[in-house]
Amino acid sequence: MEKFVLRGDDALAAAEAAQQPGGSGVRDRQRLRQTRIADGTKVVVEDDVRRLRDELDAARTPTAMLRVLLALEREHFVSLEILEKTRIGVSLTRLQRRAEDDDVRARATLLLREWKVRAKKALRRRARRVETFGRNFAD
Repeated sequence: MEKFVLRGDDALAAAEAAQQPGGSGVRDRQRLRQTRIADGTKVVVEDDVRRLRDELDAARTPTAMLRVLLALEREHFVSLEILEKTRIGVSLTRLQRRAEDDDVRARATLLLREWKVRAKKALRRRARRVETFGRNFAD
């Protein structure tokens, strides 16, 4: 899966290319089918999540905390792989425990619950892949 995720300048270039009007030839449709993951809603750039994690750690006011939480909730689909690589769940748990504002604490709790459910499902899928195909297909 790692080789299909675009990061940084490559992701921006792919997004710009997807927005440009192109020919309607068969080759263009095939290219779009192959690169569909670049403009998918579930593709998240690691750098964005790391940047949000740093903002979350640096946030001191409830409004700043809520802004980052809303960005995580609405704009990004955080998969198990992103959770493992960026360790944003640790930052969110820390925020949930130290937040004095009830709204911030409630949003952080809901987001953590959603991520835990998503992570458990992904771990089950990963275990089935290992059981079916062997250890080499775990990731």
